[in-house]
Amino acid sequence: MFDILKSYLDKEKYYIIVMPNDIYIKNYSKIINIEDKEILIEIDGKIYKIVGANFILKKSIVNELKISGTVESVKVI
Repeated sequence: MFDILKSYLDKEKYYIIVMPNDIYIKNYSKIINIEDKEILIEIDGKIYKIVGANFILKKSIVNELKISGTVESVKVI
């Protein structure tokens, strides 16, 4: 099952995975702002606003981010 999911995600231009206590973002263009309760990030020419609590950047490799915290909403602004 994980091989099927990985194969699907590898073909996508970008994606955001929201887990109970983490966010994983692949192929973002630019980090605009990361604060405790809000993240602004540009992906594929659109700005995404992620609202929640206790956001902490855990890992940043090339165009991939892992952020810990609790997500309340994700919106394109």
